[in-house]
Amino acid sequence: MSQLNDPEVYAPVCHSHVSHALVCLASFLKFSDSNWPLTILDDGSLDDSDANRLLTLGNRCRLIRRCELDQMVEPHLARFRHILNYRREHFFGIKLVYPAVLTKSLAGALLLDSDILFVRPFRGLLKRDHGRDMVFMREMRQ
Repeated sequence: MSQLNDPEVYAPVCHSHVSHALVCLASFLKFSDSNWPLTILDDGSLDDSDANRLLTLGNRCRLIRRCELDQMVEPHLARFRHILNYRREHFFGIKLVYPAVLTKSLAGALLLDSDILFVRPFRGLLKRDHGRDMVFMREMRQ
């Protein structure tokens, strides 16, 4: 279970990218120097077979289905009609809105695209520069 000082890691996944996501998300779990749990967000296209395959990634992973996500998020956005509409109409709404609303961590949320393949151990993923609130991944080549 994550502590409040650890970021919450979210990865949206769609049906057509499940096979690729399995490889990439497994690489994140393998090479990360942390034990942060990973929450996979169903974009609404995953079927039961997809869900079962994604849950084979291990006990650090949980999957939240789209209908459950909507039930969790919509009450928080009831006063924000435009954000609700954006979330319903655009895939990026899932990426931008769900993690921001769902996270309870003091460290915030880490949004992980499910098509990023990690090929070696890494650390310092959330190193902030000059007190900025947003952090973007950098590839450090040696």
